[in-house]
Amino acid sequence: MKPTLRNMALAVISLLLFISVTFADEDRFIIGYVSHPRVTQFYKPLMEQVYADIGIKAEFVEVGGERACGC
Repeated sequence: MKPTLRNMALAVISLLLFISVTFADEDRFIIGYVSHPRVTQFYKPLMEQVYADIGIKAEFVEVGGERACGC
């Protein structure tokens, strides 16, 4: 299957939302994200606003984007 912009955007959103989400305690909601221009310029501010709209102060933490080698 040929990668499209839509598929890549969905993959980035999935990474942002589901892979690196951690609850540290009741007062903090920490979301890990990969530093990529589209993420930092568009998705991160969007998600900050979405969480703020529902009353959650989300803390975004940059995580490594390297894939683990199964060697």
